[in-house]
Amino acid sequence: MFPDAVVRFQKAMEAMMDAEAQAEELMDVLHSAGQAATYWKRLVVTNLSPAESAKCSADPTAPQIDATRWPTASQIAAVLHEWREAKTEARNAWSAIPDEVRKSMKDPRLG
Repeated sequence: MFPDAVVRFQKAMEAMMDAEAQAEELMDVLHSAGQAATYWKRLVVTNLSPAESAKCSADPTAPQIDATRWPTASQIAAVLHEWREAKTEARNAWSAIPDEVRKSMKDPRLG
C-alpha cells in the first residue's frame, strides 16, 4: 500500500511547488510595486485605459507599476490559500507514508 502513499506525496509536493511558484510570482509583483512606491511623487501606473493613461506622467524614467500585473485582494488571498492548502496536503501525504519508508526518503521539511 505504501507505493500509493509515495505517489500521493509526490503529487502533493508537485502541487505545493506549483502553488509556491505562483505565490512567489505574485509577491514579486507586490514587492516591485512597493519599491516603486517609495518614489510615489514620480510614480506612473502603466497599461491603463487611454483616458486613465492621459493622467499619468510621460516621464520615461519614472518608477512604474504595470496595471496588468497588479493583483486584486481576492487574487492575493486565493494564491495564499492555495499554497497553504497544498502545503497541508503535502504534510498529510508525508505523514501517511510508513516510517520505515520515510527513513529512506529525503525529509521535505514541511514544518
